[in-house]
Amino acid sequence: MAINQGPTTSVTIETTQAERNLNSVAKGFDNVGSSASKAAGQMDKTTKETDRIAASSFNASSAVKALGTAIGTYLGAQTAREIIQTGLAFDRLDIGLKTATGSARAGAAEMAFLRAEAKRLGVGLVASADSYVRLAAAARGTAMAGQGVRDIFTATAEASTVLRLSADKTALVIRALEQMVSKGTVSMEELKLQMGDQIPGTMRVAAKAMGMTTEEFIKMVSEGKVLSEEFLPKFARAMREEFAGGIEDASASAAANFTRLSNAIDEMEQKIARGGALQNLSKGAEFMAENLDTLADIAVIV
Repeated sequence: MAINQGPTTSVTIETTQAERNLNSVAKGFDNVGSSASKAAGQMDKTTKETDRIAASSFNASSAVKALGTAIGTYLGAQTAREIIQTGLAFDRLDIGLKTATGSARAGAAEMAFLRAEAKRLGVGLVASADSYVRLAAAARGTAMAGQGVRDIFTATAEASTVLRLSADKTALVIRALEQMVSKGTVSMEELKLQMGDQIPGTMRVAAKAMGMTTEEFIKMVSEGKVLSEEFLPKFARAMREEFAGGIEDASASAAANFTRLSNAIDEMEQKIARGGALQNLSKGAEFMAENLDTLADIAVIV
């Protein structure tokens, strides 16, 4: 009498397939481990190089030695997650600037401009660049594209530096300017409610820029007769004049200097990420994303 072996055969086939999948995944994990080791090696090389520089400064001042030691300690304490996040942030900015300006070369020029302004004023590079990308994208194809966007950004960054605005409040100001550019006309919502809440005297400076009294300017805005392309360049110049007297002291403040240090750390992490760490770790992430279902299937069968 024949005995039905169906269920046993089915289990055997599933188990054999599971073994194959497990072997495939194991090989993949070997590759992930290799990629992670390469990334760790890249960061380790950076740390050792920093230690070497610090050790070679035998005749340098104790302050320089202390700085070298501090940098080495910092690198040793950083996690791959932080370096990955910074690397991804800079990648996002590069893509955004390329899209907003129309080419990688133009995008790189804008990034160089943003770095210079962040260093001059002591404002956060990544946060301000994020806002700049949106402003540049809104202005693309208008008369304000290019130098016009730079002038608007610089005026805002200088006002924010003098007034000690947080990154979030500065982003709100630039968001209001972005909306004006997108709409093509100036509205009381953006000018008074969004910008005015962050920058005292906004309405007065805006009216002065247009050569009007505050009452006349408000009437024109309410009627939708103030065009962004005419208003914003004049407003940027008036804003810079308004806050010019406070720039020197504000940009030399402790807050500005600590922000410069934070920017330098971000730049350092970005270099480590682009030196190979980000690429190697991304290979592991890609493999894991593609094989999680296989791992789940194996777990169910086993």
